Amino acid sequence: MELSKLTRQREIGIRAIYGSQNADLSDPQYDSRKVKPNSTFFAIRGFAADGHHFITTAIEKGATTIVLEDEAFLQQTSEITQIVVTNSRRALAIISEEVFGSPSSNLRLIGVTGTNGKTTTTNLIKQLCELTGEKVGLVGTLGSWIGTRFIEGTHTTPESRDLSELLATMVQEGVTTCVMEVSSHAVVLERTSGLKFDIGVFTNITQDHLDFHKDFQDYAKAKQKFFTSLDSTAIAITNADDPYGSFMVEDSEATSYSYGLHDGSAFGHADITADIQQMTLHGSTFDVRKRYNDEKAEFSTKLVGTFNVLNVLAAASALYFGAKGFSLDMLGAKAGLLEPVRGRFEQITLPSGGLGIIDYAHTPDALENLIKAVATIDKDIRRIITVFGCGGDRDRTKRPLMGKIAAELSHITIVTSDNPRNEDPHLIIEEICAGIPKEKITATTTEPDRKKAIEHALSLSGQNDVVLIAGKGHEDYQIVGNTKSHFDDKEIVLNWIKQQV
Repeated sequence: MELSKLTRQREIGIRAIYGSQNADLSDPQYDSRKVKPNSTFFAIRGFAADGHHFITTAIEKGATTIVLEDEAFLQQTSEITQIVVTNSRRALAIISEEVFGSPSSNLRLIGVTGTNGKTTTTNLIKQLCELTGEKVGLVGTLGSWIGTRFIEGTHTTPESRDLSELLATMVQEGVTTCVMEVSSHAVVLERTSGLKFDIGVFTNITQDHLDFHKDFQDYAKAKQKFFTSLDSTAIAITNADDPYGSFMVEDSEATSYSYGLHDGSAFGHADITADIQQMTLHGSTFDVRKRYNDEKAEFSTKLVGTFNVLNVLAAASALYFGAKGFSLDMLGAKAGLLEPVRGRFEQITLPSGGLGIIDYAHTPDALENLIKAVATIDKDIRRIITVFGCGGDRDRTKRPLMGKIAAELSHITIVTSDNPRNEDPHLIIEEICAGIPKEKITATTTEPDRKKAIEHALSLSGQNDVVLIAGKGHEDYQIVGNTKSHFDDKEIVLNWIKQQV
């Protein structure tokens, strides 16, 4: 595609062009190692390196067009085209989407954002669409799916160029709906700026990523930016029970609808509400009703916990309001077929007669919801033994908060490592323990070795005890320093069980 033929040229933020208006943009690259003859290289300022320093390398490898922000890096040559833009990331997103044939306009694209619940909600939407016979794509924390084909991923939301190429592949392979986790990082870093979303979903917002965002309000505004980017043809679905639910959609051009739990007053104030009828460690039953009319359906699902009722409600609302053919009756009938997501409230029966639960909960709110879900669901539970840690090189302010929550809500707490990265695991544990009330210290153990911590918790378990292993969920690795090694919480539990038989 030639520069002069871009239909969205105004959105790119071009400040100056040095060279041909007919520059070939057909191979956009942001990694100089992937540049080939006739590539277009986008100089992006990253966290570890500045792409402007790799412009000469890209030219040596054959790049014929350079897109950059800093004019100080302009090359003294007339043999290449140099495009100076306001934001290289945004330019990459918009140009990539056009170069790959605007794939987001050729399928139903659903974006889900929020602190907790993104992975579960996107997977539920994927399953519901597949149950109607659709071929569905998914992009998220666990990786990407094109129908039944899995593709490993490194980010919750990939870089814009890779995202557009992936969507183009989905279109070529017959995908009709793609559902995507949209992280706050992705919004700020313009990874989704070139895409046209048909439906946007907000799950919730609680403290997280304050190592990246300057404060909580900045984090909330990043989430809101996703909804203000939706156009007037889109549908926005928001959580009426979250304090920031209305904030997310207040400046959006999209038509907005809300979901929430029954609050005791005429089935709540949301457009779609759920009234929980029964909750056990094996599933949930709840009535879902559309506000202002008599449409109502019973949902019975394998998913556990109030937070999962909201996840199901978010997924159902997205399809009920944003897609044709999804009535409440139909969604309710399909709810029983929905499978939990790997590493999300994943249950394993223990030889002692207790229960192991593996969950990705890695924020204060998620950890609190997890422990409370177990404590309130089954009155026969004797003790809750919680194993968790906090990641290194990430938001330090949440550590004492999570220590306090775990200690106050659990009978026994074992504080261990998560992915310490380049921090000392012992110091991370100290910061977690700083939040533990004095009266709970005696019920708290520290063990930096996560394998030993998990095995210790399992050895303590007896009849009707629940061992919660939180923080890593689906992850099958642990990062210590700059080394990424195999580590799987579920594998540790299953191997321990084998040794007991």
